[in-house]
Amino acid sequence: MSRGGALMGKRALVTQITHTHTTREGFTVDPFWGATAPPAISAFGAAIEEGGRDKLRAALGLAVQDLEGKELDEPALLEIGTPLFVGARAVLSAAVRANAQESDLVRDLGSLRIQEEHVQDILLAMSRGKERMTKGVQSGLRFPAVDDVRWRVDVTISTTALSRVLRPSVLLQLQLSDGCL
Repeated sequence: MSRGGALMGKRALVTQITHTHTTREGFTVDPFWGATAPPAISAFGAAIEEGGRDKLRAALGLAVQDLEGKELDEPALLEIGTPLFVGARAVLSAAVRANAQESDLVRDLGSLRIQEEHVQDILLAMSRGKERMTKGVQSGLRFPAVDDVRWRVDVTISTTALSRVLRPSVLLQLQLSDGCL
């Protein structure tokens, strides 16, 4: 149990699924989703088995639409189920952000024990909508960057009441890329 789990109580269970791959040269390579699989990606294989291939294809179609920035069909989303849609969206989004190659996708999705026929459906969705999804993911919500930093440290040496105070005060001003201070 991790330290965070201990802080949450005795019965708290913190799971952390890691999948790494070692190349022939001996280098360790993380999967396209990062060193630790997000919960949505970890549960994706079970959601596929529960929903079936038809629901997977529908979930992939809706995930591609969502990543392109289009409106989603609410009844279709309810019919598919939240875990399958969230997992499909998380896998596609992580693959697009990492600019994952097809061989990496096959290897990493195989490590999640996703069947080959389902992996082929995911690859087909990636290849059909990769360019549009890339634009959608890149134009998504982003935090502003820091453009300029100004700082100053003032030290109060003495006041009228005390002869030696030596209290520092720091003034920090950040200019963000969206113009905010």
